[in-house]
Amino acid sequence: MTELRKNYLTDATSGRTAALDGMTDAIQTVTYEHHEIHAGSSFHAQVYSGSASAVNIAFKTPSGTKRAHMIFSWSSASSSHLSILEGATWTTNTGTVVAPTNQKRAASPGASMLLEDKTATPAFTANGVLTNVTIVSVGVALREVYVFSDRKVGGDGSHQAEIILKPDETYVMVLTSDDGAKALVLHLDWYEHTDKI
Repeated sequence: MTELRKNYLTDATSGRTAALDGMTDAIQTVTYEHHEIHAGSSFHAQVYSGSASAVNIAFKTPSGTKRAHMIFSWSSASSSHLSILEGATWTTNTGTVVAPTNQKRAASPGASMLLEDKTATPAFTANGVLTNVTIVSVGVALREVYVFSDRKVGGDGSHQAEIILKPDETYVMVLTSDDGAKALVLHLDWYEHTDKI
């Protein structure tokens, strides 16, 4: 007769054992993205307009080994498309400074690593993004993701495959209505992580 034994996963440093479900003995886990929320390294920024042909969020990533892993979602009152622009530039002193929200409200540090720049030279200021800048150069369009609508109910879209952004690079995420000025909202969600290798 073969005896079945329960296996346990125990962390060698902390001595903690992974929790098992009481009914099935399945190991209880969360996704890595969810883990980053608990770690205080997950952030959100958004821009909204009740009537615009386009809205955007612009920022620069810092140099160093920490990377932003970003996904996107949006809603629009018409057909629309999202453009992810890398190496884009924008006019000095345009846009509105927005501090991203940490998904863990009591996190320390509570601020994102992303950089915004309203005064240029180029002097980027930490812990912010800009909304609705005046774009000068689009750089490289990494993605153009479309949502089609019957123009009566609008549409929702998302790009859930995360993009790991380059260090020391400018980005502008642009949501454009394909049917004139309409209500638009663009959400960016990301976590900030340094690889161990």
